[in-house]
Amino acid sequence: MIPLVEVGGGERTAPQAVADAMAFYAHIGKCPSQVRREIKGHIANRLQAALWREAFHLVDQGVATVEDIDTAISQGPGLRWARMGPFMNLHLSGATVALPTCWPTWVAPSKAGGRTWAPRP
Repeated sequence: MIPLVEVGGGERTAPQAVADAMAFYAHIGKCPSQVRREIKGHIANRLQAALWREAFHLVDQGVATVEDIDTAISQGPGLRWARMGPFMNLHLSGATVALPTCWPTWVAPSKAGGRTWAPRP
């Protein structure tokens, strides 16, 4: 079973209830992650869907085959992602250099409704 448990509450959820749930899941060996505001869907599923959108886009555009995409992920970032998330990986790869490059390329245009690699959902 997947160890991740996403814990969140609504506007009327007591902060202690969230803290108790986080502690409970950690105690039974799960890996809780706190969802800090309500969104549609789960964090992990939304990130997975973003990867799928790009994978489908690359196959659709003839950039790679399904097998190429599977190999690229399973033998590339998938190996790192099994042990650390994208931000820890960025930090370990030189975030002080990478972040000033990544922000104007990926984050700022996306927030402004500009360039993304794959079509937005």
